[in-house]
Amino acid sequence: SAGDLRWAHARALAYSRIGALLKRQGELDEALKNFRAALSVDQQLVREVPSNPIWQRDLSVCYEHIGDVLVQRRDYSEGVANYSLALTIAQDLAKGDKHNTSFARDLSITYEKIGGALSALGDQVGALNNFQSSLAITERLAELQPKNPETLGDLYNCYMNVGHIQREQQNYPGALANYRMADGVLQALT
Repeated sequence: SAGDLRWAHARALAYSRIGALLKRQGELDEALKNFRAALSVDQQLVREVPSNPIWQRDLSVCYEHIGDVLVQRRDYSEGVANYSLALTIAQDLAKGDKHNTSFARDLSITYEKIGGALSALGDQVGALNNFQSSLAITERLAELQPKNPETLGDLYNCYMNVGHIQREQQNYPGALANYRMADGVLQALT
């Protein structure tokens, strides 16, 4: 029933919040258990009502939380696997509602997380591709929300991420251009 689904959703949110607090306290195994419990409930909710974008988003975020813990444990490959599951959902949500800036931001953040994990694995080409995907989305969001400090902070991070990878690839002109763009964003914020 609808009431049962609402309670299940509340339970998944509780597991996620417990997991986030445990992660913050460095209790990664316990955090992972709670995120996986939330994942199980979120998967069931999406199976029951696949058209609910809130539950789909919660499922995507849950995969990201699991990926975050795995990356923090230096299990980058499994982190990427979970981020990739989140990415598939985030892409569908952003494509299904092109005017929803929250879905677009979620997609950008997921690309950024995949880029970071791939960089840690030594896959600089994959990292750069994901960072550039994140940057393209965030530039579009910054055009829509030119005074939004959260968006500008995201834009700064995107330019820095792309610049770092280009520096590692010895593409110094590209790195310098992105660092200068990041500096321009900072100037706009202050």
